[in-house]
Amino acid sequence: MVQINLVEPTTHHQKAITAFKEAFPAGQKEIQGSSELVAAGDIGKWLDQIVKNKQWETIQDGWVPGIQYLAINQQAIVVGMLSLRLSLNDYLFNYGGHIGYSVRPDQRNKGYASEMLKLALTEAKGLGLANVLVTCADDNHASAKVIENNHGRLADKRVDQQEQKIIRRYWLTC
Repeated sequence: MVQINLVEPTTHHQKAITAFKEAFPAGQKEIQGSSELVAAGDIGKWLDQIVKNKQWETIQDGWVPGIQYLAINQQAIVVGMLSLRLSLNDYLFNYGGHIGYSVRPDQRNKGYASEMLKLALTEAKGLGLANVLVTCADDNHASAKVIENNHGRLADKRVDQQEQKIIRRYWLTC
């Protein structure tokens, strides 16, 4: 079994976050579960924004409060990122869900995503959530397997017209 911890990012993690970001293909516009790490450009700016995203009073327009996590392995490598959203707006209810995550490309197929989701369910329960919605693209078989391995129950599939793709929606008990 893989050993990771979910931790909230701090300035202490800047180098590891940069290494995580740089492990993805150049020009990639988005890293799932990273609360717009790529769009922020600067890690310091991103760290400030994720602190603001935890509270309704300071959150970005159109967003819901959420907590950003780093998945860190025993070698202190950020192997993944996970965003736990504490409520759902219309878009998240239909397509995005409570939890978004990604695993660093060179660390995939090692069990990290399944462990990240398992740990996130424990975090969600501790924050008062009984059930969470987790989604993935219909053709993302690896993510579907991760969700199903964590006892996700397929609710339905919906077409995201904006992204032009079919989304699988799963409910999981925390």
